[in-house]
Amino acid sequence: MTWKKLIEVTEDVLGAGMSRRGGWSRDQLELLGVEWDDEHQTPFKGWKDKVLGRMCTQDEIEEFIYLKDKHLIRRRDKKANAKSQLSLF
Repeated sequence: MTWKKLIEVTEDVLGAGMSRRGGWSRDQLELLGVEWDDEHQTPFKGWKDKVLGRMCTQDEIEEFIYLKDKHLIRRRDKKANAKSQLSLF
């Protein structure tokens, strides 16, 4: 059996994964175990207090940081595609 290194979720970890617009994607927060309110499309209130101090694997933390700004790129690509489709008409 191989042991995975565990890392504590701290303000520094959250800051390392924060997007340039000051937030996080759903994919990122779910990696940290944050529960999501599907009705309002937001994380449940108090998620940050619940996640701080939680232990996650090194792989989860690395993926959390890797996903930084990825949701912004997807959104930008969707807008660009929509504009290019509109220009066809």
